[in-house]
Amino acid sequence: MFPVILLGAMAAMSVAQGVMQRQQMNAAGKAAAKAGQYEQQLANSRAVSLETQAGQERAAAQRAMLGERQQGALLTGRTRALAAASGASLSSPSVVKALADLGGVEDYRVGTVRQQGEQQAVNMEYGAQLERAGGATSASQGRYQQGVAQQQGNMALLGSGISAMGMGYTAATAPAAPKTTQTPGFQ
Repeated sequence: MFPVILLGAMAAMSVAQGVMQRQQMNAAGKAAAKAGQYEQQLANSRAVSLETQAGQERAAAQRAMLGERQQGALLTGRTRALAAASGASLSSPSVVKALADLGGVEDYRVGTVRQQGEQQAVNMEYGAQLERAGGATSASQGRYQQGVAQQQGNMALLGSGISAMGMGYTAATAPAAPKTTQTPGFQ
């Protein structure tokens, strides 16, 4: 009788150990899922920051374009003043060509500033998209790890149950069957 009680206690301990392992695995899975959500929130925050910087780059490029236009206007005015001071007519071919060249240089510089600002803004917006995608991947990976941990916990519990069943009765440990006696006349 004593070995049966001992085996029962060992089986109960095995099942209790399986339950504890399952709880630990579930807790680890929940932690992985929370870590993934946190990473996603951080990535979204970085993406918003990059989008804000992209808008600021566009605004800075527009201010720089205005500055280039002002510089062009000053150079054109100075060229006209120098032409008038030299006694040349503003309609003379050399003055007209110089003013046209200055206008072309001004347009080129304004276009360059606009293109540089736009390119920086586009790069930042692309970086924001990558941040969001990375955050979504982190959250998905956390959920996946949670599922794996839950499955491992379930398997640990199932294994402990099977082990407990294996500790059960065998021919060597089973109690002997009661002896039957036959009453004369009865079969």
